[in-house]
Amino acid sequence: IIEDHARGIGASWMAGGMLAPVTEAWFGEEARLALDIAALQAWPAFARNISAIAERELAINTTGTLQIALDIDDARELERIRNFQNSVGLAAHALSRDELLDLEPLLSPNVVGGSLISTDLSVDNRSLVLTLKSACEMVGIHFVSKRVTEIQSKGNRVHQVVTANERLEV
Repeated sequence: IIEDHARGIGASWMAGGMLAPVTEAWFGEEARLALDIAALQAWPAFARNISAIAERELAINTTGTLQIALDIDDARELERIRNFQNSVGLAAHALSRDELLDLEPLLSPNVVGGSLISTDLSVDNRSLVLTLKSACEMVGIHFVSKRVTEIQSKGNRVHQVVTANERLEV
């Protein structure tokens, strides 16, 4: 694998780590949502497998996702979204201001309500990148820290990758 960064710390290093198809569910995207949910359900086994290969623990956070409303308009929109989420069989639970602050005491005191999506997961993306890299190395994948400047292909197959100072045959 040729990567520009020595440790896989490009955009993945800054990602949020959200595994949150329910929170991301939107009107008219039911087909994508079904795929997202299937992927979410596969995550715990995936995490266990790469952890075993890498001999490094990858923890998944199972506390869910909070959606918060800071004013009455936000609260109405969250209710509309929550109704949609529940209409397609997802679990979105309404929370009062006090319930939100019990779960997250450092939230703004201006919150008026929100939702808890208990089925959403998250992962420490930095740990994920390092665990994936370790797992790859354990099964013999070699990483080259160089910037790709060009990709040569024949038909639909890549046959050569060009970096600043060499051409690598694939």
